[in-house]
Amino acid sequence: MQRLLVLCDEEDARFGDLTPLEIRSYITLAYRATPVEAPAVRVAHVRIEPETVEVPAGPFLMGTSEEQIEELVRRFDWAREWKDRGQFKPEQPQHEVTLPPLRSAATR
Repeated sequence: MQRLLVLCDEEDARFGDLTPLEIRSYITLAYRATPVEAPAVRVAHVRIEPETVEVPAGPFLMGTSEEQIEELVRRFDWAREWKDRGQFKPEQPQHEVTLPPLRSAATR
């Protein structure tokens, strides 16, 4: 304790010449001013397995048919612009694609 109290270089900040009773108030103040650490919080680590669903193998229609495009154009202004700019072309021709079975994460 004595060594700790004389570490400071400034003459008026040294406590080495004080008796234990004289430095008691300084120790009390320093103790009260010391920040208290927050208690450690334990977090449970639970392994969560995502829920999956089986998607069966089979065919589906990929792309947009001419009839679907015409229906969109009839109902929405944006579809007319898309058709005029050729933005439906990557989706044509509509065709059948067969996929193998797949296991996928379920969405809610």
